[in-house]
Amino acid sequence: MLGYLAKESTHGYELYQLINTDLAQIWHLSMSQIYNILARLENKTLIRAEEEVQENQRVRKMLHLTESGRAHFEAWLFKPSPCSGRALRIEFLTRHYFMQRLHPERIPQMISEQILQIEHDLTVIESMQQKIDASDFYNSSAVQLKIDQLHTFQHWFNQLQQEQST
Repeated sequence: MLGYLAKESTHGYELYQLINTDLAQIWHLSMSQIYNILARLENKTLIRAEEEVQENQRVRKMLHLTESGRAHFEAWLFKPSPCSGRALRIEFLTRHYFMQRLHPERIPQMISEQILQIEHDLTVIESMQQKIDASDFYNSSAVQLKIDQLHTFQHWFNQLQQEQST
């Protein structure tokens, strides 16, 4: 939500519509979830709401990103995602979406940094794998699954990097 507000102030319902069209394959949020998140963001002073009085209609809140909200959002935007399947599938794709909208020139750097993060995590997990007893089926299998997933993501990011450079 902070990413949408980084571009322009808007209303909660418009945020709901944007999320459910632009990010429909990534995020599935109901109106009540959106308003709960907005209330938490306002309590943390990451956003502020101004009431708009409209003739013959309900009072609407215009949502604005605060300076601390912008700093919080940009710290998140410019940092590689954790290398779990969920984080790469949801967080990275969301970050990529907002990077495309706000700082498209930084996308190649974003992808390169994420690839480096995956390579680092692969090194760490592969060293963990060497310390697991071969007879420990469940831990050995779990670590191998993490390694296989990271290799799959690594392949996908390399393809994304090639597509972005053309």
